[in-house]
Amino acid sequence: MTQETTGILLAFAGALFAGAVAVLAKLGYTGVDSTLATALRTVLQDPAAARTRADNALHNLQAHFTWQAVFVTMMKIAQSAPSRR
Repeated sequence: MTQETTGILLAFAGALFAGAVAVLAKLGYTGVDSTLATALRTVLQDPAAARTRADNALHNLQAHFTWQAVFVTMMKIAQSAPSRR
């Protein structure tokens, strides 16, 4: 895919997401935040920054949400619970 084609597709996707909030509102969906379209446009406008954020999110998930981390948290909860004796 050429850079020009990619740019056109990203522009189209940005416009699509920008209009999605209005369409959802017309269909009766409430509570759809208008910042959703802004967030999606921001991601589409800078794919490299979006990739960096995704890589950082994956790193944080792998660092903090392992089975070992879950075990440590559960042990802390168990140890802080009052004794039933």
